[in-house]
Amino acid sequence: MSAKFSLLWELSAREAPGPSFLFGTMHIRDRRAFHGMATVQACVNTCQALALEIDLDEGNTGSDPSALRLPDQTSLRDYLSAQGYSRLQKILLKAFDFNLNYFSFLTPMALMEFISEQIMQKDHHLFLDAFLWEYATARGMATLGIESLESQQQLLARIPLDMQLKMLKGLGRNPEHYRALLNHLVRLYEEGDLPNLYRVSRKSAGGLRKWMLYDRNAVMADRLASLLPHQRIFCGVGAAHLWGGKGILRLLKQKGVKIRPIPLNSSAEKR
Repeated sequence: MSAKFSLLWELSAREAPGPSFLFGTMHIRDRRAFHGMATVQACVNTCQALALEIDLDEGNTGSDPSALRLPDQTSLRDYLSAQGYSRLQKILLKAFDFNLNYFSFLTPMALMEFISEQIMQKDHHLFLDAFLWEYATARGMATLGIESLESQQQLLARIPLDMQLKMLKGLGRNPEHYRALLNHLVRLYEEGDLPNLYRVSRKSAGGLRKWMLYDRNAVMADRLASLLPHQRIFCGVGAAHLWGGKGILRLLKQKGVKIRPIPLNSSAEKR
């Protein structure tokens, strides 16, 4: 991978107390996401605060479970034919050992998130973002979110249910393609291939890319740029948000922030 690509970037802003850092994360516990941790932690150690997409302490205590539920106490059985539901149940059980009957009250987006977690390896006791949060907290650093939990829940609520159902049905039609897609994204992440990681993520987001990527990128870039002059920040966000013409790196450059890639250590360091 070219030296101009990395998951980790140094940010230098006018009147800032020193360099800050932007790190592309992946919300998984797979060991492949934890390569280069010595370099990452060394950068964290130079900062005064850690910022993730949301405040994880708030996420653990203030999340609204109803945001993950289908409306009006309905279930997937109310939106699919009896034959369609039965077929999907059998496919998910066989492909992912996922019993839809236990979770049919959840939105299709929430179901797909749970299925993704089922597919991914669970080598680490925490997913990468939570690992960084725990590390910073143990060091006594300030921690914060650059998006609000409320805004993320509002985003999920905006996604039309028929669009969510279409995505879930697509997964059911070709579950092995979905498994292969997730593993392909992890391989791209491990290689630090930001351009292709972004392209694959953008394509898989389909009609949701404006809400899931572009709009959130603008919010996160504005928030991060406002923090840089006040303290040295180590910021971790999903890696797909970094690259592209509407990615956070490009948006920060447009705001006058200088960016520089920092190579991560070799994969021999993986945890």
